[in-house]
Amino acid sequence: MAHPCGNCSKNCTRMCVFCEKCETWFHQKCQKLTKDQFRILSQTKSCDFICTQCCHTKDHKFDYDLSISRLEAYASKNLLTDGVNVEKILLRKEPLTQIIGETNHTYSAMSSLVEDRVSRQILNEQSMIIKERNPVQVSTNGNCLFNSLSVDMCGNESLATRLRVLTCIEMVSNKLIYDTSKHNRLELV
Repeated sequence: MAHPCGNCSKNCTRMCVFCEKCETWFHQKCQKLTKDQFRILSQTKSCDFICTQCCHTKDHKFDYDLSISRLEAYASKNLLTDGVNVEKILLRKEPLTQIIGETNHTYSAMSSLVEDRVSRQILNEQSMIIKERNPVQVSTNGNCLFNSLSVDMCGNESLATRLRVLTCIEMVSNKLIYDTSKHNRLELV
């Protein structure tokens, strides 16, 4: 049975993908998928394809909140490697190695942040170099590392989820680099 493509409206008969979110068929070319990307999707039946439109928010930015939710769901099913491979395809138009054009690291942006009193007490006991630093509070939602990095990069926590997604992709894609267990009686640490 043929279904109309969500982009060109021609019937999808072969080389097509199904978006699980909007429940629409698309031609490989209409979604601008390479042959390798299409092959990966066809071999990864356990992970859902999401079309370009459904991957983005209303303001046309990639939806990293949905991305991290998908990755968490795949991890809970022990499918994180497959999920990362699909997520890299969904992120194909996003820069994966650089976060560009989003920094807003000015004094005025940082001055609106609340100082962390506990960290300030610890820093006061340390050397003069550290005393000059300004520790700030970040959300305590289990992502304080990524929240802190985001605050340092752009003055707010807006990049935290994106950093989590990119870190997950990096660690799964290059797991041999990050695996510090012994292999062949060699310590890699």
